Amino acid sequence: MDDSVTICPICMDTLQNPRCVSCSHTFCQNCLQDHIETLCQGKDFPAGFRCPVCCTFVPGSISDDPSHWAETFPKNATIEFMIQNNDKNVLKFCKPCLNDTKEEPATTLCRSCMECLCEGCTSYHKKLTITKDHDVVPLDEMNNVTEHKTCKMDTIKKAFEKIEKENESQQMLSEINHVENNLKRFKEIQNEKQRKIEDKADEIREKTTKIRQEINETLDRCEHKLLEDLAQNMKSTRKAIDGNKETFSDFLDLSNHCKEFLTNPSKRSCNPGYVGGFYKIKKQLKRLKRAKLFLKDADITATFSNVFFKKTNESSEQFASLSFKEKQTSPFYPDIKYIPKECAQSLETVSQFSWDEGNIHDILSLENDAKIFVCLDNNTVQVGDKSFEGYRTRIPLKFTIFRAVMLGKKMYAVSDKENCYSIEMHQNCIPKSLTKFITTIRCFGISSFQDSLLIGSVDAILQMDINIKQKKSIPAQGCVVDIVSLTSGNLIYISQKMNSRPMEDTRTLRAIDANGHELWKYEHPELKYPRCLTTDCADRIYITGYSSNNIHVLSNEGYALKIFEQIPDPSRIIYRRESKDFLVVSRFNTIRLFKFTL
Repeated sequence: MDDSVTICPICMDTLQNPRCVSCSHTFCQNCLQDHIETLCQGKDFPAGFRCPVCCTFVPGSISDDPSHWAETFPKNATIEFMIQNNDKNVLKFCKPCLNDTKEEPATTLCRSCMECLCEGCTSYHKKLTITKDHDVVPLDEMNNVTEHKTCKMDTIKKAFEKIEKENESQQMLSEINHVENNLKRFKEIQNEKQRKIEDKADEIREKTTKIRQEINETLDRCEHKLLEDLAQNMKSTRKAIDGNKETFSDFLDLSNHCKEFLTNPSKRSCNPGYVGGFYKIKKQLKRLKRAKLFLKDADITATFSNVFFKKTNESSEQFASLSFKEKQTSPFYPDIKYIPKECAQSLETVSQFSWDEGNIHDILSLENDAKIFVCLDNNTVQVGDKSFEGYRTRIPLKFTIFRAVMLGKKMYAVSDKENCYSIEMHQNCIPKSLTKFITTIRCFGISSFQDSLLIGSVDAILQMDINIKQKKSIPAQGCVVDIVSLTSGNLIYISQKMNSRPMEDTRTLRAIDANGHELWKYEHPELKYPRCLTTDCADRIYITGYSSNNIHVLSNEGYALKIFEQIPDPSRIIYRRESKDFLVVSRFNTIRLFKFTL
């Protein structure tokens, strides 16, 4: 017997649970199932599959699920018997004779009894009434097992007569022809749709290649134009900056000339030449100190539009534009960081008032300076008259106000938890209702400009209208802990580095325009831990140096005018425009009243 009969054509191993398909080829049930699922994958309604050996179409089961088809095909009992009885003696000798201890060569196999028989036993097998209808085949035909033999059944006469009488076979043939014609038509339609899809794909590929070529040509023109404009503008900007650098060099030469005259021992004598030269040097020094110098700068921006759907005959200026604007920063003076001591003044306190109910975070002047609104650190506010005497109304809150500002008939506040609140006010300046807004970001400082709110956050100052709708976000640096606005629209703010320790001197005073461009930065060795800002009617800027115990006064262009010293721990400063005086919170629980004169 040929051993290849028991080998699965798919896995090339001994057949496991052999299943025979309609073309008479036999496969392992699992191998056949994998083959069916692979071929049916992606088909909407699979009807069958191709035999992996002869490629004959094999109809599937009546089930719509191909994952169960393999188990519906009949088992090949003959092949299974051959595999189970792989002993050569079992297949070589007659089974009944072996039972009788005789070794007669087997010539046939009864497929019903699944036993090998010799010629004599075969003859008796066919004569016995109980076995005469068994399926007996010669052993030499076992190598050509290509057909699955099902159990024989008697013909159902009535069923056949009904089929013939009602002519069902012809009806089924007619239906099959109709379905076949529809399938052929659908297949042709599907082929035509596929051809159209392929043609469309080819068209898109061609168009994509053409657009890519047009884009490359457009970008080349745009790049050439931009680089040409950039080169021309850089040439003029370098000329302006080089001229400014020469000005600096001239002033350096002037200062060296003055130093050489004053340090030359040979010239220092009691004679008209030295005395006259000394006074000339003094005039030159005064001129040097008054020198108003600017730093040249330029804003260079390139704006690119979407070029991918433009026509190639359009000019490159429509795809990209270069903005090149020369500018100069606010003026500075050579001695800005070294203000002579005679320019600094100390003021005596006009009056002061202690506040024992708690530490003061903020104070507001209301009703044309007739009343003051004091925010304490114990979740309360107090309202009193401008004399700080008499009865004070105490109002408890659910949070502590850290900074506050009046805008219209509402008060807007930042809490110590870095949240923002809108507060409706009664006519007697008593809070009526609270509304929380800006819940997604951290807020530190708050101020107003015209009809807008300015709220300091992380790396930004938010500008909002009175309806709490954001107008714009102005870029800033660090945590913006306090803000003031000038009549020009420029903003002055105190920034603090992120994650700095309490009272760590990491704060800086900066000035920016309405778009966030930095105009100047103020630093001074005698300004330590700036905490609060305010401005007066002339747009002069007042900064409290909490750790340096002083208040610095700057012009709106960023240079120092005066330093008022000996003011203990100034944490808050408010300018009252009606009375033209200042309220300064000192050591968190004392309000001092000053009148500054410049």
